[in-house]
Amino acid sequence: MMKSDLFLTHQMDKQETAEIYQQCLIRDFPPEEVKPLSEIHRLMEANRYDTLCFYEGETQVGYAFLFRSEAQELLLLDYLAVEPDWRGHGIGHRILSELKLRYAAYRGIFIECEDPSALPDQGEAMNRISFYLDAGARDTSVCLNLYDVVYKLFYLPCSDESTLPDAETLLSVYREMMTPENYRAHLKKITERSEPLL
Repeated sequence: MMKSDLFLTHQMDKQETAEIYQQCLIRDFPPEEVKPLSEIHRLMEANRYDTLCFYEGETQVGYAFLFRSEAQELLLLDYLAVEPDWRGHGIGHRILSELKLRYAAYRGIFIECEDPSALPDQGEAMNRISFYLDAGARDTSVCLNLYDVVYKLFYLPCSDESTLPDAETLLSVYREMMTPENYRAHLKKITERSEPLL
């Protein structure tokens, strides 16, 4: 377990990841966004995927799952959530700050946010986008359809010098993460918007 000035970060093993998956992740994310646990374990076994738990003292306050692309020096933030009792206290921004420090050797972290225009209730999606923008993320103007969910991609640099990755670079990370069959079947389209979302 790694101690920082803010709180403790623990890198989970497969069993601990399974517990967080069953107890928290399924609770915190809609079913269409939850990938099979077997796929997470496959990436962990390949040493390409980190599952982190964050603690305030001995109390779990949040977690983050990330895919690492060594070839592109990028990370995909697959899941990030704060425990319900700790929401609204700045924990999410603190987790993002911890991730930037932990992965300082990488160019940055890119983030999927559901496209508000594709949802009947746009409020929650807009709030999520505002949260990442407030934390320093930048709109890549790239969107994609992944497993029939439309996402807009945002980028959180790990250093001031990091440039915004283009669509092809982001696609290459998905090609690394997904099996060829899933990539062909479930990443259906990608477009670049002419104007930023916000």
